[in-house]
Amino acid sequence: MRIGRSCFVVIGVAVLCVGSAGSFAQGQRSADVLRGCRDIMNTIPKEPKLLSTCLDVVGSVLELGRDLKTAASCPPAGTDAGGAVSVVLQYADAKPDRTGQPFARLVAEALAQKWPCP
Repeated sequence: MRIGRSCFVVIGVAVLCVGSAGSFAQGQRSADVLRGCRDIMNTIPKEPKLLSTCLDVVGSVLELGRDLKTAASCPPAGTDAGGAVSVVLQYADAKPDRTGQPFARLVAEALAQKWPCP
């Protein structure tokens, strides 16, 4: 699995792409933002700022996986942010020790594990 340098490029660009949500996410542990990701299933989100941060970061990393030739993940065509959030939640549940790291890094790792580039 190639997660080295290209993973850090994806994370860096993702943080820049998500604007104010990125600023908010930089100070948030993955465990906190994951509460927002789990909030997607609720009709009325309990933590809308965390939900927005989750969707923004996951969507950005997902798109970068499609657009960068050096990306650590290569998601299949048609994968949307909701599907990618599901992958991130499964990864976080399987590896709870990883939830203390920055959220964008957790997202990049999860997507790279699920959809590694050939």
